[in-house]
Formats: sequence, C-alpha cells, structure tokens
Amino acid sequence: MPKKHANQHRWKGWVSEKIQHDLEGAAKELKESWSIDSGDPRLYPFITEFALNDLGDRIKNRPRSTKLPPVPESPPKAENLTDLIVEKTVKAVYEDQNSGSYKEALSKASAGGRQGLAVWRKILRSIDRAYEIGIHGAEIAPMPRVHFLHRELLDIAILLKLNDLTSEGLAEFFDDLCPCGEKHHGDTIRRLGKRMMKARK
Repeated sequence: MPKKHANQHRWKGWVSEKIQHDLEGAAKELKESWSIDSGDPRLYPFITEFALNDLGDRIKNRPRSTKLPPVPESPPKAENLTDLIVEKTVKAVYEDQNSGSYKEALSKASAGGRQGLAVWRKILRSIDRAYEIGIHGAEIAPMPRVHFLHRELLDIAILLKLNDLTSEGLAEFFDDLCPCGEKHHGDTIRRLGKRMMKARK
C-alpha cells in the first residue's frame, strides 16, 4: 500500500499572496462560523454563508453583497404578483433545496410534460418560501439540503481556477478550508463540480 503523503498545500502556489492570506483567514472564520451554525441543523447557516459570500466578494474585488435579502423595513405594497416575489430569492432557495440550477429548472418546466410539471412544483415551493422570506426576512430561510459547504467552496475554487489542480491538490484545498470535519477526495469533488457545471449550462 503506497505511503500517504501529508497535505502539501499545492493550491497556495496557484494564488497571489493576498488571496492566500484571504483564504487562510477565511478558513479560521469558517471553522468558527460552522461550529455555531451546525449546532441546529434546522436553521439556515447564515454566519457561514456570510463568511463564504464575503470571501467571494474579496476575491472578485466587489462591494459586499448578500445571497438572501435583509429583514424588510415594512411589508411590500403589491399591485402585481412580481411585487411580492424577488426572483433572486427564488433562485437562491431553489438551488439550496435542489440539485441542478434554477435556470435549468425553468427550461425543464417550460417544456411541459410530466417532468416539466414535477420541476414546476419544486419551483412553486421555492416561490412560496421566497414570499415568506420577503415578508419576514431571511432568518426563516430553510437549511440547504444539497452539499452546502462543498458546493460553495467549489464555486470559490472555480473562481480561482483551482479546479485545474490535480485531484490531490483540489482535495488539499478542501481539507484546508472546509470545516465539515471529513477527509476530502479530489475525484468526489470533481464529480460534484461536473454535475454543477452541467446543471448550469
């Protein structure tokens, strides 16, 4: 049986010193935030989501953004259905609760048939939750069902073009940053990445 090598942190050679510093700081933040968020699996991991979003904003050098809307100051005054629903929120809820992208779901729903109807029902559930979030605020968002940490970190890796690393190097990146406590395998991460990329096309 071949000897298992220690983590060589190969991803660090692919990024600037500033990005490396940001990622190392984010690793500590994620460990702390996930230890709080994972205490109640029924709740949305807002602290971890904020840390991940902040990391993405720093990498992209853009103003701080949010995935879900803040608590509204007052209930929306609606004249049309679209006044009650923010599609960005529908997208965020859908992709947290289902495999595949919201864009792909819309395409399948527009095709009709049995599969289209099944996907439409999932979209409707996301619209229903997006309405509640719009009225009461993001604190009632449901806990993501699909690979929350790994999917978000894979987005960071793709953003930095770390997905071009060897499977071992990609696994090292996840071992260094992901607070899930599990050992990561590059091949498994790549398969998740292929599913995500396929879903988004």
